[in-house]
Amino acid sequence: MKRRMYALLLSCAIAATLGACGGDTNTSSQSESASTASAIVTPEATSTPEPTETPTATPEPTTDPAAPIDLQVDDGFFQYLSYEILQDYDGNPLIMLHFNFTNNSDQSASAQTLFYPQVFQNGIECDFGFFMGDNAAYDNLSKEIQPGTTLEVGFPYTLQDTTNSVTVEVQAMSDMFTSDPVSQVIDITQ
Repeated sequence: MKRRMYALLLSCAIAATLGACGGDTNTSSQSESASTASAIVTPEATSTPEPTETPTATPEPTTDPAAPIDLQVDDGFFQYLSYEILQDYDGNPLIMLHFNFTNNSDQSASAQTLFYPQVFQNGIECDFGFFMGDNAAYDNLSKEIQPGTTLEVGFPYTLQDTTNSVTVEVQAMSDMFTSDPVSQVIDITQ
């Protein structure tokens, strides 16, 4: 009898724990958080913040005509196209790097599984950024494509500032330890 009681209590505890871990199905809070992605929250905001939306135009990507990142390996082709300066979900400056990715492998793959870009600013590696907005290239980042297909992808990185250039380095994952990265300096102040 004690075992049954113990099993019943344990089952209730597990059910309560799993219920607490469940997601919120309220879609209005999800849409509110998406619409306030560019709002800046200050420490003085102790009351419930009201959503503020600042209308901003999406800037056109800036093309660098001297783009040397043109990386061809057995599994794919990775070519730098352009960049745009946006804001991450915290309102910090973010650079979205646009690349053409061609899958030359014998199976479906994404750009993230075949190529590894890094961004440095002021000699320090920039963090991979979190972007909450409409950007087709960013939406394509994790998509797998079939062999022989080309897709424009966007890699977001959080910047330290918008007054200093960045250095982009790209390596193929398959050559990570056997070759030097291809690099390019991008003047983001133009």
